[in-house]
Amino acid sequence: MCLEVAPVQARECEKDSSKFVGLCMIVDNCATMCRGEGFTSARCSTFRRRCVCIKEC
Repeated sequence: MCLEVAPVQARECEKDSSKFVGLCMIVDNCATMCRGEGFTSARCSTFRRRCVCIKEC
């Protein structure tokens, strides 16, 4: 009997950027601000167009 174990992905925590100003339309601008805040990646929220910073919890 062989059991396969799927790789475990780290949990991600998200927080609105405290430095990004304006509507988030270009994720690269958002990511630059988030890296400056100590996060590893970023995304633009779909409806509110906020810059959301992401890092492992």
